[in-house]
Amino acid sequence: YYITNNLRMGILRPFYVDSPSTWDDQDDGLDFASDPDQRHDSLPQPFRLINKILDTLFEDTWSCITTRQALKESQANFSQLPSLEGGIKANLPYKLHSMCSTHDNELIVGAGEGGLLAFSHDDVTRPIFKFNIDGGYLKVNVTSGTEEGTYIVAALDEKGIITLFGITKAGFIEVSQLCNEGNEKVLHFWLNESNLAVSVAGEKNSCSILFYNLPISSWVEPLEQISSQRLQGNDEDSPQFTAPELKEDQQARSSCTVLEE
Repeated sequence: YYITNNLRMGILRPFYVDSPSTWDDQDDGLDFASDPDQRHDSLPQPFRLINKILDTLFEDTWSCITTRQALKESQANFSQLPSLEGGIKANLPYKLHSMCSTHDNELIVGAGEGGLLAFSHDDVTRPIFKFNIDGGYLKVNVTSGTEEGTYIVAALDEKGIITLFGITKAGFIEVSQLCNEGNEKVLHFWLNESNLAVSVAGEKNSCSILFYNLPISSWVEPLEQISSQRLQGNDEDSPQFTAPELKEDQQARSSCTVLEE
């Protein structure tokens, strides 16, 4: 009854026993003909059946024990993760609120209380480029430019203004600004090689996502001119970047209303 009941409950795996007429001395799968001392008399029925049942019980029990032990060991290893070592400490001129990396893993750009910082992955102990501004920036995002080694950066300040920069060998170069309209508050933004998406919150719990097409290809020439002037030491004589105002794609505007709980 005990075995039958456990089989019904799924505790023991089902096993099959051949009819007694098919059992012989080769049931154990071993050939002891070469060593008669290792041979044992075959048990009569029903003791052979009981012996097979006990062997099955022991096999299932041992398999369950080893499985549980392996699970405990894996959980113990997972809870004791190795600590990271070899970190490099860099002293910063001000507190950073946001950081991101370029897609080619060449630069790390950070936005903080004093402006923007750019670090090289080869040497993160000190920034290679700086852009200082009163009030600083809260968030930053970066994408690749059209030319190798150039990048486009979008930074959000505490007033809700998003400023676009180009990064060249000469450092940060301001490209354009996107100001929020009315009482809209910028919540978040996303930047890729040709588009800028901005999430804004308006009155009465309304929110919208604004989409802008970035004319990055038209920025290449003026960025090169300004960068060349700066590298030659003629920063005061370098031309000012006059990018066209970013226009919202009205057909791509998405709106929703946040419901109060």
